[in-house]
Amino acid sequence: MGVVRRFACPVLVAPLFVSAACPVIASQATRSEQTITVVGEVPEALQREVRDYVHKLGVVPGNRPAARWVQQVCPAAFGLAPAHASLVTDRIRTIAASVRAPIAKAGCKPNLVIAFTDNAAAMVQQISHSDALGSVTYDERRRLETDSTPIRWWYNSTLRGEDGTLPADLPMLGANMEGFTAYSRPSGPGSRGNLNLRGATLVGTQTMRTIEHAAVVVDVNHANGKGLKSVIDYAALVGLSEVRHGAAPSNSILNLFEPGGSRSLTANDTAFLKGLYGLQLSRKAEEHRRVLVGSIVKSRMELRSGAKE
Repeated sequence: MGVVRRFACPVLVAPLFVSAACPVIASQATRSEQTITVVGEVPEALQREVRDYVHKLGVVPGNRPAARWVQQVCPAAFGLAPAHASLVTDRIRTIAASVRAPIAKAGCKPNLVIAFTDNAAAMVQQISHSDALGSVTYDERRRLETDSTPIRWWYNSTLRGEDGTLPADLPMLGANMEGFTAYSRPSGPGSRGNLNLRGATLVGTQTMRTIEHAAVVVDVNHANGKGLKSVIDYAALVGLSEVRHGAAPSNSILNLFEPGGSRSLTANDTAFLKGLYGLQLSRKAEEHRRVLVGSIVKSRMELRSGAKE
């Protein structure tokens, strides 16, 4: 693949955030409980590195559980020649399939948009004026509008019941909702669509946070010189998981624009995505952190063991 060049990009992102999401849902209730077992002694340095990686990603901040795609992902690229746009969507589909993220068939309605433009700030400002920046705070909105970062992204995330349904009488809750277990509505016969949290446990919540739409905007002026494959890998990581905007942990494709940064998904990135798409979403934040760290550590230990054989 070549390097990122300058391409003018029409503002096509905003309308994608006002349409209904694709209805195909993978039932969370069918996922088995996950236990991470790491065989052998884990070096403390590796544990610290992985904990720092998960913390800097910002995927489980404070008491907020992690989110991921539950409906099928339909990636689309804009602002590139058709051949290059196909490279983008094909690779994102390949990465998504490799981590067992749900993927929609060809011809689907886009819900993961990767836009290439020579003026990302202007694009984001125009989208922001239409109030289509998804589940972001005021401060996040201002950063998206004014940052000079090569790649910026945002999400429209919400809260669903444990079975994947979106209660009809539940307000649309953004990505910044903290205490999900404190929210409850009466339920009973004929109350279809209401959340019932009476069965919540020490680690379970009976609710889950899901990504409904996501947008990734690549400023080709600032990304110029980076390989297109590297940019796609970056977009895939932030598009398939709810990463804090501007996150750039070490040993990650997210440090692509740092001196000597990674140029492809790292072992941490791949293990993280696999762990994320193996999570029981209806769990509390501390359980998500434990499982994600454990998944990455386990994968890294297996890689080390294989390298020694």
